[in-house]
Amino acid sequence: MSTAAFVINDRFTVHADTNSVVDGEAGTTLRMEPRHMKLLCALAEREGQVVERSALIERIWNNYGGADDALNQAISFLRKMLGDEARQLIETIPKTGYILHARITALQAAGMRPGRSPKTWFAYAAAGLALVAVLAAWYARSSEHEAPRAPVDTTGPHEAAAAPEAP
Repeated sequence: MSTAAFVINDRFTVHADTNSVVDGEAGTTLRMEPRHMKLLCALAEREGQVVERSALIERIWNNYGGADDALNQAISFLRKMLGDEARQLIETIPKTGYILHARITALQAAGMRPGRSPKTWFAYAAAGLALVAVLAAWYARSSEHEAPRAPVDTTGPHEAAAAPEAP
């Protein structure tokens, strides 16, 4: 699966290209550090499977000496961001790695557009209605100031010629 854009549990829309996550319930967008995003994508690519710590350290931190602690902190950050206080969404397998227990859906298959929560759609709808009201008021006002039209002459040229002249 491509991890460019995906949805976690029909709630979090993840945009790897911009390092951002949109919480559809709260209507908020969170920017992430690139390494946190790489970690989230690595876990999502293997949803429901163990992702080994050593593979994550190599892939994300290039075997940097302090990567073990950095990985622990990054996992903690992801749990907090995803509201996983019970540690059920991201499970730790001691001395081995992590499992992401989530439903991952490609963004297109989820029927969503990037960054559009229900609150955002409501705001767009309200703005659209306001625009329609302003245009209707403007049109009504502009039609009040139209120049009156000249009366139409209903007598044809033959009727005027046939009229008798006065003596």
